[in-house]
Amino acid sequence: MRKKSDINSSVYVATRISNSPQFLIKLLWLLILITCLICSTYRIQEFYYLYQQYPAVVSLRLDQKYNLQFPAVTVCNLNRRNIAKRYLVPLKPHGPKSQTLPIGTPILLTERSSLISCQKIVNGTNDRESRIGFLKRHYAMDKNEISKLGHNISEMLEECSMNRKSCSALHLNQFVSFR
Repeated sequence: MRKKSDINSSVYVATRISNSPQFLIKLLWLLILITCLICSTYRIQEFYYLYQQYPAVVSLRLDQKYNLQFPAVTVCNLNRRNIAKRYLVPLKPHGPKSQTLPIGTPILLTERSSLISCQKIVNGTNDRESRIGFLKRHYAMDKNEISKLGHNISEMLEECSMNRKSCSALHLNQFVSFR
């Protein structure tokens, strides 16, 4: 049976202090509680002092890369020719009359399949042979000829900025790919 003065606490020492019948036992439990609090405080202070001994050094160094091996931004133009430059450079003849082998690659499978699927243009005439001929002549040219007849960066680029700083078209490189 319990007395009305019995106190239950999650702290064992507090329960023992309040429920002990004799004053000396209460005093002994109180000394044990104070000793435990002092030891815990000492260990916390010791750990905190050790924590403060390790310096927390944060160094932030930004390496600015002014020239990158691979461009951060790539602009692809799928238009092979600039219409305004169509008649500037005559195309080399390609076919049985030409004795030289083409420099470029053969017609790509994706281009050939799109030509087969779209055999007629809007006005209803069959344009497939002329498109295949155009691709053959295009792939027969080298990169310099393609660049002359194609679009320039300055024609496509209206404004250039990187990280809120303006950049010039002179810092950009043009890359011609046969694929």
